[in-house]
Amino acid sequence: MIRNFQWVGIFAMLGLLFCTGCFQSELMLGEEVVVERQSRKVPKWVLVPLKKDRKYYYFVGQDKSQDQDPKFAYQMALASVSAFASTKVTALYEKSQDEGQIQIRDTNKKSVIKTFSESLLSGVIHQRTYWEKVNKLTPTGVVSYYRMYVLVAVPKELVDSVE
Repeated sequence: MIRNFQWVGIFAMLGLLFCTGCFQSELMLGEEVVVERQSRKVPKWVLVPLKKDRKYYYFVGQDKSQDQDPKFAYQMALASVSAFASTKVTALYEKSQDEGQIQIRDTNKKSVIKTFSESLLSGVIHQRTYWEKVNKLTPTGVVSYYRMYVLVAVPKELVDSVE
């Protein structure tokens, strides 16, 4: 008799869990839900940035768009490449100045950063694009947009040329 009550209790709990899961399908204000994806699995490079390998440095750009146009995500990836170039040149100049090898003015440094950045940007290779369609509940209703991700690569030999 007690075993029957245990089974009834277990089934009641499972039913309750199932029903509460059904009731929570409505979006809360500000909540986002992915309703469509380019592929079933989210690529690893979207979740965790790829490390450089023997041939390339990798950069990811991300943007929200009303359509499936990746151009702004691509621009964000290019901005990451440019920021990387600036950081790389600045670090090399500081190291050289600390070692007393060169004395450089800021205008010259900016010129070198610009030139190096342009050379990296000219060598950018578009690797992959990934998108997700998202619904978000706002005070005015449900808004749909796309999260666009773009993976680009820069040849390591271009980066090493600054050294």
